[in-house]
Amino acid sequence: MLATLARLRRRYALPDPEALARIAQERRECPTRAERALTAFLSEVNGHALEGRFVREWVCGDRWIVDFYFPEVRLAIEVDGGYHRSTFQIGWDLFKAAELEAAGLTLVRLTNQEVLGDRERLIAKLRQAWGAARDLRATLQTKEVVTGGDHLFRMTRCAGVPAGAPPVRAIAPRPSPSAPATPSRA
Repeated sequence: MLATLARLRRRYALPDPEALARIAQERRECPTRAERALTAFLSEVNGHALEGRFVREWVCGDRWIVDFYFPEVRLAIEVDGGYHRSTFQIGWDLFKAAELEAAGLTLVRLTNQEVLGDRERLIAKLRQAWGAARDLRATLQTKEVVTGGDHLFRMTRCAGVPAGAPPVRAIAPRPSPSAPATPSRA
């Protein structure tokens, strides 16, 4: 019980910005197999059209690091390994998605299987997320011109995110048929 409480305290404590930047740098230097594969894929897809247009391990605000970030459309991509199926991690991921939404990012979650599996499905999911991010941003920019953007100014902002940026639309992965819908308590 005490170990769980200590873990929760560490989880909810805000790291200092320098520590967060160091963690992001370490994660850039030691990506997972799926993150390496997605980096290569994004750099090569459509004749290298996305090469140099994304940032790996981008620090957002005072708490979060996203695996991939496309600043031009404010699209964040998270690559979720197996531990993201635990009850605790599912809750933490929902909390992260809500905070990223408040900061104006569109979030797409990909499982390792999606990244390492069928390329056509991966392209379709990424195109859907890119389109959702682009459309949402355009819609909210139009509303901001009409309304003066008052409804957007109270949101928490990530570093480098302009005021009035669109909120997140989280696109979560579908559970695989072989994975249980909810983790069992063993």
